[in-house]
Amino acid sequence: MSLRESGEAIWELYFDGAASSRKDATQQSIIPEKAGVGLIFITLEKGMMHFSYHLSKPCTNNEAEYEALIIGLELAILMEIKVIKIFGDSQLVINQVAGTYKVLNPNLLKYHQYTLHLLEQIPTVTLYKVPRGRNFAADALEKLAKEFASPEEDSIPIEIQGCKILSPIYLEHISKNPFQILSASSATDKEGDWRQPLIDYLQEGKLPQDKSLSNQIKKRAISYALVNNLLYRRSFDQMWLHCLHKQEALKIVNEVHSGLCGAHQSGPKMKLKIKRLGYYWHTMIDDCMNTAKYCHQCKVHGVVLHQPPNVLHPTIASSPFESWGTDIIGPIDPPSSRGHRFILATTDYFSKWAKAILLRNVTSRHVLKFFCDHIVYRFGVPRKIISDNRSAFKSTKINSFVRCHNIDWRYSAIYYPRANGLAEAFNKTLVQIIKKTLDDNKR
Repeated sequence: MSLRESGEAIWELYFDGAASSRKDATQQSIIPEKAGVGLIFITLEKGMMHFSYHLSKPCTNNEAEYEALIIGLELAILMEIKVIKIFGDSQLVINQVAGTYKVLNPNLLKYHQYTLHLLEQIPTVTLYKVPRGRNFAADALEKLAKEFASPEEDSIPIEIQGCKILSPIYLEHISKNPFQILSASSATDKEGDWRQPLIDYLQEGKLPQDKSLSNQIKKRAISYALVNNLLYRRSFDQMWLHCLHKQEALKIVNEVHSGLCGAHQSGPKMKLKIKRLGYYWHTMIDDCMNTAKYCHQCKVHGVVLHQPPNVLHPTIASSPFESWGTDIIGPIDPPSSRGHRFILATTDYFSKWAKAILLRNVTSRHVLKFFCDHIVYRFGVPRKIISDNRSAFKSTKINSFVRCHNIDWRYSAIYYPRANGLAEAFNKTLVQIIKKTLDDNKR
């Protein structure tokens, strides 16, 4: 045996062995159980050869390590390997074979002597002690052999096949519209068209044989009308709503919730918005609630309440567009594709109507232009404006604008955002909508 380094391409052997054990009934001694070894040969062309063996008799961990090294040396001799590097994670075995440690355990003496006998048959051998993490492949093989060891079978064939993962496109589609996929299939297979009994009654006076069901259809038909073979329903505010099939309705729900102009609203708000758009179907509220419930973006960026509910103290406004709360969101990092880093927003305290614009920078000139173009010219001169103490809201230009229009511009207390609570609440809602939208469009 020769222990030396070599710069040329040579064979490499990684070995590992392990054994499981249990305590006896008295909990005094340890009884060895199954054992296995794992070997990995790396050829001259950097190819890999895997070997996994389960041992026929129980043994200790150290004995299993010696068994792994012995089996690896026997295979190397059969393959007529002349130069090889051997890697193992057992400090005891490596140092005993190298002569650094003495063999004090009599049970390991026979393993040590036979290992030296095998090493003499290979001209050049280099032994290395490596960390367990670097020897993970051989460790996995020995665990596989140990766990699948069977005394009735000498060998167990194991085949590992490759399998393609589910396409990210399908995963994204499922995460976006889980309810749409399930509900569309169930609507087609189980329910059918809910409008057909009403259409049959309004067109031809047909009723089902079930007396209870026929009475229900007669009562419901009072609120429906058939116009050009299209079914409409009269709402409580006397607005006629177009009745949709289940599949058409689910498309509308997903478009309103997460479409181009969708704001990821809650179920009741989506229902009211769809009614304002002029649509109706009999399970509107359930479909809207389920769509919002299973939306991935709403789950990730939903509101998490950390404080118990408290009594609200709202700012009371006597008329619409009389009092406004304004605030600046930003800086936003990274900026948008056009370099916008700030959002200037304002909210009416009476009607809760809100307006927001994107800006690259926020100065007093931008604030004055925003209020003139979007507030004063559209809704008249406000009586009161509430903002924080940012420099864009406190300047000589702002003071001149306030004196010219006789506006009561008030500043909220420092580190007390509740003084301008409506503006802060709108900022939180707007930021959540942006986060949910950016999950699909990173621009």
